[in-house]
Amino acid sequence: MISFYRLMSFLPILLYCFFTTGALSEYEYALVYMKNIVAETAVQQDVELYIASRSVSNVTVTVDNPDGSFISGPITFELAPDTVNMQILPADIRLDDGFSNKAVRVVGSGDIIVYGLNRNLYSTDGFTAFRVDQTGTEYYALAYTPLTATQIALVAVEDGVTVVEVTVPADTFLEWLGLRYDAGDVVTITLNDKYQTAQISSVDNGDLTGARILSDKKISAFSGNVRTSVDGISRDHLVDQLPPMVQWGFTYCTVRTPGRTADRADLVRVVAHLDNTVVQVQGALNQQFVLNAGEYKELSTTGALYIDSGNQSVMVGVISTSQSTVNSDSDEGDPSMVIMPALGQYSNNYIFSTPSYIKPASSQSSQYDIYVLMIAKTAEVGDLKLNGESLVNPSWSVIAGSEYSFGKLSVDNDKTYALNHLDADVKFMALLYGSADRESFYFPIDVGQANINVITPVSVVGNKGEKGARGAKGLEGVQGPKGFRGATGSTGMTGSRGEIGEKGAKGEAGSPSQIGATGATGATGSSGLSGEVGATGLRGDVGATGATGATGSQGEEGEKGQSGSTGDRGVIGDVGPAGAPGADGLKGVKGAKGVTGAQGVKGPTGSQGEKGYVAAPDCTRKCLVKDAPMETAGCRATFGTVQHLCSCPAGFHLLEGNPNLCVDIDECDLELCSHSCENVIGSYICTCPAGYSSGTKNNCVDIDECENSPCGTDVCVNGIGSYICIPPSRPETQARKSGLQMLFSPDYFIALFVLLLLLTLIVIILAVCLLCRLRNRNRVQRLNKFPGFYPTQPPPASVILRDNNY
Repeated sequence: MISFYRLMSFLPILLYCFFTTGALSEYEYALVYMKNIVAETAVQQDVELYIASRSVSNVTVTVDNPDGSFISGPITFELAPDTVNMQILPADIRLDDGFSNKAVRVVGSGDIIVYGLNRNLYSTDGFTAFRVDQTGTEYYALAYTPLTATQIALVAVEDGVTVVEVTVPADTFLEWLGLRYDAGDVVTITLNDKYQTAQISSVDNGDLTGARILSDKKISAFSGNVRTSVDGISRDHLVDQLPPMVQWGFTYCTVRTPGRTADRADLVRVVAHLDNTVVQVQGALNQQFVLNAGEYKELSTTGALYIDSGNQSVMVGVISTSQSTVNSDSDEGDPSMVIMPALGQYSNNYIFSTPSYIKPASSQSSQYDIYVLMIAKTAEVGDLKLNGESLVNPSWSVIAGSEYSFGKLSVDNDKTYALNHLDADVKFMALLYGSADRESFYFPIDVGQANINVITPVSVVGNKGEKGARGAKGLEGVQGPKGFRGATGSTGMTGSRGEIGEKGAKGEAGSPSQIGATGATGATGSSGLSGEVGATGLRGDVGATGATGATGSQGEEGEKGQSGSTGDRGVIGDVGPAGAPGADGLKGVKGAKGVTGAQGVKGPTGSQGEKGYVAAPDCTRKCLVKDAPMETAGCRATFGTVQHLCSCPAGFHLLEGNPNLCVDIDECDLELCSHSCENVIGSYICTCPAGYSSGTKNNCVDIDECENSPCGTDVCVNGIGSYICIPPSRPETQARKSGLQMLFSPDYFIALFVLLLLLTLIVIILAVCLLCRLRNRNRVQRLNKFPGFYPTQPPPASVILRDNNY
């Protein structure tokens, strides 16, 4: 029976198995912090990680860097219900382009919410993390046209090798492992093990919005900008963790970014998954448009929107604009990006902590202005509670064309809050937005993470079907009400739109009054820029008056005090078109690479396409051979995709981690030569020492120099790699000759046989003699031990033999 102490010795192993399998897999997160560089300062700030518990009991949480050393050891702590823990992680945990091991893993023993803040000087944004079990294999990126670069980050979350394909969107270029990729190209990224990370960035002002990301195993995916500016002077980092395609929705609400002046519009980007996706927009805008797979539509709005895409899913992101002037009291903020959860991803309760403001020396702000932005059905906004109390002076507004309203609530810095609805069946959305001088962050506090997109994703990965089946575990059943709303949106909604349109006419009467207020601002800016604001109101004659005002250049001379900075923005806009020809020049350079590809039109590689491959446009241009300009790598593309496969000529192999570059094989490392080896580009040469010749390509054989009679009248004796000459008069020569003659004569073999036979007989006789001697010795020993036991006469009957040894 196993003792108690023996059982206790296995306790650490049992606990490890428990905390690394099954029980905790539901609450595991794998996330990264993308590149966020502020060139104006050499000191980069640390990043922040927030873990909130909404479990009814204490939760054990572990934070670590599984395959790296960027976090010193696992960080383990206990988290009480409805509390939040913030961990500060080192600045060098941020990614750079290429491969790395900088994944941050968070594991909890109960229900936890995880979100991160990638903080730097005047460059901060946040994101909400997705659980590992809710990640997927198909994503589309969301970003904004960069000042520096847009970027995508990937994390492998399953064991073994994970292969990821990124399709470059239209009008975009990127580089990966030293190779340049154009629009429509597919970049193959191989993650060799669980938790390996990779980051890829655009070049030449490319925007990765709409880039399709496919993988053969589940991954975590992130996208955004290193640092960008949106219609203003300030710049900021953009980031969000991407929802997998199966969690995209069909109906969305967006809200107005708070604390901004009336002329600072939000940008809303709608990305489609399938071709011919019809999108209807209501609320502050009223329009309809059609998108194909990977395409996006950008909307500019100063109000809330209701977006309906019928039965084809979309992804919706909101990007706030830059601050208009330095140290502005009325317009503090910076670019930030949030991917909006669909209506089916709303939750019932949210636990969160607000960050504290780290004041830069040149900032006028003393703390963040932080708001909780809420979206709920208009009929259900009354029973929301913050830390158990009813909301104080919430500001609610109806989103036109929908049954939803949005509201905002101001909260303090560095404080923990619990926001919930009294009815556990009521779902609503909560987002956290904070701003200061030239800084902001924006992210959903949590998302439901349900697989509500039941359309089977188009993918080359064979196991997509299994993932779809898992998504139908009842999560789709939960979204049954969403299907009901969709039906209302596609049929009844159109009818209700007409009625609401009449009511909306009254509402629109109010919105023009707001636009009229904007027009007043335009009057103030009669110097020219206000005329642009007036252009927004082109519906009236006021716009025409604004055009007349623009004609008067004297007003521009009076700009010296107020609108000089605005004039600087205009100059930057003029420089922008000059950059476009530069992009054309880069295309010309790549055309030179196309010439190299022309050498690869060998034909044989193309003919193999008849067996299952077809040539892809510019295919050979992507497959290169290093150090061998006259060699051409083979290239082919699989049917129905734009994937290309490179094959190397003899003597070359594909470089590990770069499926597009052939490098020389060092055959000398394979020990193919019997003697010396010299490696050359694409091949190798075996060399032989003096006295040897090349028998085959790899082997050396001894040269029999005696065949050419090099010794004349002397006797030639061949040796290994050489030979010697011996004069015939020397005794050793005669002895060598006679010895060889005797060795190969018949008499020699007969004599050898007789000798072996005699030796065998001698060995047999000696063995028999030895055996007889041993038997006699044993008999004598028995007689000495038992005297009289072997008498010549039988012993008397009365004699009793006894041996004390028995």
